[in-house]
Amino acid sequence: MDDTYNDLDALPNNPDIAEALGNVMIVWAYAEAALSFAFASIAGMPINMALAGFYRIPTFEARTNTLLAFSQEWTPDKPEKKDQAVKLIENLKRLSKTRNDWVHGIWCQSNRTGEIVTFHLRAPESSGRRRKPIKAHDINDHVQHVRASAEKLRGIFPAVID
Repeated sequence: MDDTYNDLDALPNNPDIAEALGNVMIVWAYAEAALSFAFASIAGMPINMALAGFYRIPTFEARTNTLLAFSQEWTPDKPEKKDQAVKLIENLKRLSKTRNDWVHGIWCQSNRTGEIVTFHLRAPESSGRRRKPIKAHDINDHVQHVRASAEKLRGIFPAVID
C-alpha cells in the first residue's frame, strides 16, 4: 500500500521537532548578528550604519555574497583572519540552504507511519530531495553547526555596539 500524506499546520504530537525548529530560529538570528558585526568591521563603519545597510540587502544569499565581495578588499590586522572569516561566511551560506528547505518545504505527515517529512516540489524528482524525512536529531545537528560557525565568526568580529 502506498503511503499518503497530509500537510501539517503545527506539530503538537512532535514536541522534539517543534523545539528543535524553535532553536533553528534563534541560532539563525545569532548567526545573522555575527554576520552583521563582520559586515560592520569589514566595511569599516559603525554597527548602526552597517545594520541599516546590511538589512536593506534583500536576501540572505545576497547579504553573504556582498560580505564575501567586501572581504576581498579587507586587510585585517592578521592575514589568517581573512581566510577564516571567508570560510565561516561560506559555511553559513551553505548551511542556510538546509534552513530554507525547512522553511519553504511543505510539511506533511504519513497517514500510515506518522513519519514527518517535507516535500520540496521545486526540486527535480531525480534529485532524491522531493520527500525528506525530518528528525529532531538532524535539526539539532544543524543548530550545532550554525552555532559553531557563528561563535567562531564572533571571535573574529566581536560585538561592538556604539
